[in-house]
Amino acid sequence: MENGTKKINSYHLLDVEVITEPNKEIRDHLGSMVQGTPGGLTFINTNFHLKLNHLGEPYFLTLKKAGRLLGTICLVHRPLYHENSVISTWYLRYFHVKAPLRATSGRQRNLRRDSPAANRIILSAIEKYFTNPEILLPEEKQNMQSLLFGFIVKNNLRSSKWADQVGIFPYKSLKLFIFTRLNPIDDERVQKITTDAIPGMKEKLGEFYKDYSLYTDQNLFYDNNYYIIRERDEIVAGMQANPEEWNIIDRPGISGFISHKILPRIPQLSKILNLKEFRFAGIEGVYFKTGYEHLLSSLLETVCYRYRIHFAFCYTDLHSPLMATLRQHV
Repeated sequence: MENGTKKINSYHLLDVEVITEPNKEIRDHLGSMVQGTPGGLTFINTNFHLKLNHLGEPYFLTLKKAGRLLGTICLVHRPLYHENSVISTWYLRYFHVKAPLRATSGRQRNLRRDSPAANRIILSAIEKYFTNPEILLPEEKQNMQSLLFGFIVKNNLRSSKWADQVGIFPYKSLKLFIFTRLNPIDDERVQKITTDAIPGMKEKLGEFYKDYSLYTDQNLFYDNNYYIIRERDEIVAGMQANPEEWNIIDRPGISGFISHKILPRIPQLSKILNLKEFRFAGIEGVYFKTGYEHLLSSLLETVCYRYRIHFAFCYTDLHSPLMATLRQHV
């Protein structure tokens, strides 16, 4: 489809549209999105809007009622590398439906059962896009096959149920690796990658991740935040480190009680763990030359020092060689 807005289904006051850019209405809608798991850790990503301009090829499927935006899900077209080949993939994100669509009483639930057309308008309208998302692209750019994927928190039953409805099944389990330093130290060997070094770095990363699935370099080198260490003019370690900020809404259990009620009363610790402005570095595109694994710790610590933060997070396959390296050397 061409850039802009296209209506794909309607039912009474409900409309489903495809929008090809994050306009103000979508940005305002996503600004209220609470992420995480109800009953578990929940948070608002307060600087999400910075990345909306760098999504690549986004297609927002939106639900409106009487012209008011109630729900979104975004399909981002991106190339992924697998076994030295490039495949067409679609990354699902920004799934956010506001509360008015949820039934809160027995009468409302019965109404929803009695109105299957209204209840299933989103699914029926977007089903073909999940079956073949390539139809969102101009015909000359469409591929015969493509892959649709997303990331779901394991205990988020609502998202898991929705994934089942649209035919998405579990493929891999990711684990969050957490790096923390109370007093990070700067390593002067760490520098930001230069523009002329990026093509060579992409080749190194492609080789490094050739046996991994779902690897992409689309968001690497974003905002000049790729940090490296050289030895004898060769890049021997590197990683993308994006500054992030969350407003943590809830963290249940004893750990939540301590972090919400106790730590804020301790001056030194309250500066480190400010739950209203929890700042950290999001890490991806990790690279190291064999024998230089120990430099990953220097990279992470330097990033924390230069961003004036104390935490860095990296999601990776629980059973991957990268996770084993991080656990052993960092």
